[in-house]
Amino acid sequence: MNNNLKEWSENIKNNLTIEQVKDLLYSLGADPIIKGNLITARTICHNGESHKLYYYDNTKLFRCFTECSSIFDIYELIIKIKKINGEEINLFQAINYIISFFNLSFSSNSFLQKEKELNEWSILNKYEENNLLEEQKKIIDYKFYNEEILKNLPQPKIPMWLKEGMTQEVLNYAEIAFDPVN
Repeated sequence: MNNNLKEWSENIKNNLTIEQVKDLLYSLGADPIIKGNLITARTICHNGESHKLYYYDNTKLFRCFTECSSIFDIYELIIKIKKINGEEINLFQAINYIISFFNLSFSSNSFLQKEKELNEWSILNKYEENNLLEEQKKIIDYKFYNEEILKNLPQPKIPMWLKEGMTQEVLNYAEIAFDPVN
């Protein structure tokens, strides 16, 4: 990836204010609510209805706490939303979308020139695809423990899980336990 393009995209992302991100989310139908340095919004990243899409201004990242359970930046959000609407776009087009939405002033000729360098992006995409395939080929080797040891581990109540709606009965059935020492 061209360093100038990378620098521009990071600069754009890092200089967006929380109010600007809220405006973008509002335009996308996310019903955003600012809570300090945090925005909660409808999970538009997968066309959901719950307000469990969080934007953290300190990291400039989104986190979905439902179906897609992903962490992503503003460009990936645009790519996800466009895909839901049946349009496949690349990272360059997402950056261009943000530039247009916020009417940011860049030397458009030099920025649009970078689109010709998308071959570098396609090489990067192929590299990422190959790495993903390699990761899928890796075999996970789980450590097995003696059944008797596992039966004696504490099975505590986990307040956060209980708050999410899991019952202690379910936790016991799933044999969720932990070793406080290790």
